[in-house]
Amino acid sequence: MSGCILSLDYGTTCMKGILYDQDFRVLSQTSWNFTYEYPAPNCIEYNAKGYVTAAMEGMKTLLKEADVHELSALALTGQAETLICLDKNGEPVGNAYVWLDSRAQEEAAELKEKIGTDAFYRKTGILGFDPVMPLAKLPWIRRHEPARYEKIAKAVMLKDYLVYALTGVLCAEPSVSSCTGYLNIAEVQWDKELLAAADIDPEILPPICEQNSFVGELKREICEELGLRGKVPVNCGMIDQSASAVGSGNFGGDVLSETTGTVLAVAAILKEFQPEGSTMPVFCHGLPGVYMALPNCSTAGVLLKWYRDSFHSELAADLKGQGKNFFGHVDDVLLSRGMQNNELLVLPHFCGSQCPVANPAAKGVFYGLTLDTDRYDVAGALMESVGFLLRENLDNLRDNGLDAETVISLGGGANSDWWLQRKADITGKRICTLANGESTALGAAYGAAIAMGRIDKAGILEKRRIVKTFDPGAERARMEEKYQRYLELNRRLGFYPSKTF
Repeated sequence: MSGCILSLDYGTTCMKGILYDQDFRVLSQTSWNFTYEYPAPNCIEYNAKGYVTAAMEGMKTLLKEADVHELSALALTGQAETLICLDKNGEPVGNAYVWLDSRAQEEAAELKEKIGTDAFYRKTGILGFDPVMPLAKLPWIRRHEPARYEKIAKAVMLKDYLVYALTGVLCAEPSVSSCTGYLNIAEVQWDKELLAAADIDPEILPPICEQNSFVGELKREICEELGLRGKVPVNCGMIDQSASAVGSGNFGGDVLSETTGTVLAVAAILKEFQPEGSTMPVFCHGLPGVYMALPNCSTAGVLLKWYRDSFHSELAADLKGQGKNFFGHVDDVLLSRGMQNNELLVLPHFCGSQCPVANPAAKGVFYGLTLDTDRYDVAGALMESVGFLLRENLDNLRDNGLDAETVISLGGGANSDWWLQRKADITGKRICTLANGESTALGAAYGAAIAMGRIDKAGILEKRRIVKTFDPGAERARMEEKYQRYLELNRRLGFYPSKTF
């Protein structure tokens, strides 16, 4: 079968692989879970070659199930700040530092003092000095693992490492590189001043490739192992949030998109980066010629995972034994109750606050518990808190000139009708879901097809299918009042500045 595109999407917890035919219909799909190592507090690692194993096993499964022996393209997408260091032979030097790894807190604080937040934002579009950035991780390695640092010939992001492992071509793709902390996004070049401040040798960074370009071909021996005939062009790919925006048809204008997965991310398209007066995190888009405002929060679906694993592991196991999903069960209970009418508030800062207020010291809070509160009230309040985070970031985008009446909802959170209606009531926006829930892998495939001239933005919009729409309802006024109390509680506890919002 000709015209097929294979997408690999490296998320936080697993890799998803999907094989599409020439009309972007799914032929086969698979997944590969990651089991991380936690060698010390704040440290999260993974065997770098394990990512390549996932790619190979995933592609074998996809091609075998669909009985496909030719590919028009391979496209990659996924997480950002995961850092992989290579020696002079191109072999990994130790484990990958997963993007969630925050060991470099001291180094991030030192860089903040040396560079300054405003100057940093004008160059990178990043609002603060997060220890997950390679800008801080590399100095940490130099300070704490000097023998390892001496072996580093190249430092790359996860997706770029995969491109290298599969093609032999070493390059850095701009949208993922926007999260390094040392890419000047206006110039789309490594920033010499930032690298000097962190004492990072520019020579250890790969050359930057053009956005959404084909950078190489799948190695011959890999094609033979996979049973593929002919050459397979490999697209440089893009960061997962760019791919998700493309896959959902979010090209700016009348829509924004939000993804409620492990974390919460809101995507809005910008024609240019104008740092003066801006309070939005901005990245290079995976497509050339545009930027992307990408407010993101560390806690969203992970709150419900914490709730399940901490308090309902036995119930979750029982439901799984019955072939049922715990989160679907919670949604069914909440829907049967209607919109809960209690005063329980949750501040969802279980990993600190990122956007629109950067405060790593912020903490999670339950406020308003009574003897009448039950387990499902808590679940509903956790889901409401993510709605409040979404509202905060939509309001900030509006204040920066980016507003839309329609928000496309993506990720696992888009499977909950209760949650979607709550988001509509909290934000005052129309919330829509799409027929194809895997917008990230699809967006990567679309990106490769755009680069080949097989489809354009109009063609993508023609393929978009909205399946559910949630408009603000009778709870809108009450949720507005509750949202204001949520903001006030953040201020009173010192998590937000007194003049915020």
